[in-house]
Amino acid sequence: MFSSRESFFVRLSFQKKQAPPAENFLKRRKVINLFIRVYPTLLPRTVIIQTHRRTIKQFRFLLFEKTSLVFIEYTDEREHHRMGFLTEHEHGKSKVRLGRTWRDAKENAHYFVEWEVCVRLISPEMEKAYTSGDNGGMTTTDTTRNMCYVVAQRCKERTSMEEYAIRLARTFIETYPLIDGVSVTVDQAPWERAKVRGGVEHSHGFTFSSGIRTCFVNVMRERMDHPTVTSGLKDYRVLKTTQSGYEGYIKDKFTKLGETNERILATAIDCVWTYDLEGGIDTSKRKGWFGNNNSSNNNNIDYDLVYQRVLENIKDQFFGDAQRGVYSPSVQATLYNMGDAIVNNIKEVKDVKFTLPNIHFIPMTPNGGDHKFNDDVYIATSEPHGTIAATVSKRNETAEIRSRL
Repeated sequence: MFSSRESFFVRLSFQKKQAPPAENFLKRRKVINLFIRVYPTLLPRTVIIQTHRRTIKQFRFLLFEKTSLVFIEYTDEREHHRMGFLTEHEHGKSKVRLGRTWRDAKENAHYFVEWEVCVRLISPEMEKAYTSGDNGGMTTTDTTRNMCYVVAQRCKERTSMEEYAIRLARTFIETYPLIDGVSVTVDQAPWERAKVRGGVEHSHGFTFSSGIRTCFVNVMRERMDHPTVTSGLKDYRVLKTTQSGYEGYIKDKFTKLGETNERILATAIDCVWTYDLEGGIDTSKRKGWFGNNNSSNNNNIDYDLVYQRVLENIKDQFFGDAQRGVYSPSVQATLYNMGDAIVNNIKEVKDVKFTLPNIHFIPMTPNGGDHKFNDDVYIATSEPHGTIAATVSKRNETAEIRSRL
């Protein structure tokens, strides 16, 4: 037995209301990560403990010998006043900006990406941080931020943003046992290799262009080898000065828009696409993770190549032939043509959703009637604008698609 002068640290376990038998308590206990120094002369008796900025009164200790567990029967006056239920929660870090350079000695060229990372950690065990102020087992947002840089450094060779996001999510789950799921969003700034005199690509120079590449990855602990991956493009601005019109729509007393078969068509494309896979994505075997493992499997996806092919199909359907172009009877028709080309020409893509704001350039006649409009001068506007959205899929999944719109 302990002497009256001995002290020891115990982990507090508690059960509300009446104490069950010891053997049932050990099975049903709820453990909070609070360690206190206890003197045997206090056991058993009622004490007062100040913890988490509030006083919890009427604790009765019962020591289970040869264990570090202490049963506590307590009354918390705050319980009588609680009305709310915590139905969902998450924590993480947003807007973590990082740059990553890879230096390729064989090609005598540098490769650069700039990413903005958002991490959401799903941990049901962390309910206690909200309801009782207990931070035991919490992965801090500071840790989350630092992990973004650590994983980027571990990618020893050129890595796509999707592969990086998968690796980052898995690292959190593998490192912290209380995390059940991780969602990672990455936005990639549009840095492109600079072209200098004669169209020659610079070895280490880059210029900023249009369109933010983006991806969303979700990894759950019970399905580590089956991450959900969605890729996309935001604010990709395109415009053509002819080969566009809009005719045949309803015209009533509320309609001021006149029909035309000659206008500027401009938009800022947002699109997201999902991948057509029957099995999981084992990106751990792709070259570029942490070494030179060149093995592959049937579920590998070259995300960078898919992105480039999506861009190619968008430009083909929007602009058409370099000289003749292609006529667009509406934003809706052009949207469908782009989506149809993507799902039919890129086997990895299951479906693609577009959102296209119709950026208007309104014909302007300067100085009233002194000049005529000759498809030359426009009022450039950004608001208000039309918004056109639709999803194009390889298969007829109308119900599923409508639920996501």
